[in-house]
Amino acid sequence: KKFGLKHSEILLNLKITNFNTYEVHIDQLHFNFKVKDYINAEGKKDGVIKVISKKVSYTQIPIDVGMKHFGKLIREFIKNKKQLPYDIKITCKVKVAGLDEPIDIDTKIMGNIEL
Repeated sequence: KKFGLKHSEILLNLKITNFNTYEVHIDQLHFNFKVKDYINAEGKKDGVIKVISKKVSYTQIPIDVGMKHFGKLIREFIKNKKQLPYDIKITCKVKVAGLDEPIDIDTKIMGNIEL
């Protein structure tokens, strides 16, 4: 969409695989990606994502990316042997066919960006 050193807007392409025998509806999907205090990317998907049983669904999430101290980010990346820690947080409500109440999902993934 739009790219700059301090602020960018991108589309995240998301592939969702439903291995279950029940249809799944995903609602209120929020995504956050953070690299220390340098990068913060956030987005949400409006509407319900329907994933039919034993099928794959594709969707896009608009993401706002904010970057601070780009020079410091590059220096720290080089200093740390070309890797920096990141956190990804995903929250949503999942409604499974046959169940009355949706399930709240709140997951965090941590790793290293490596070059």
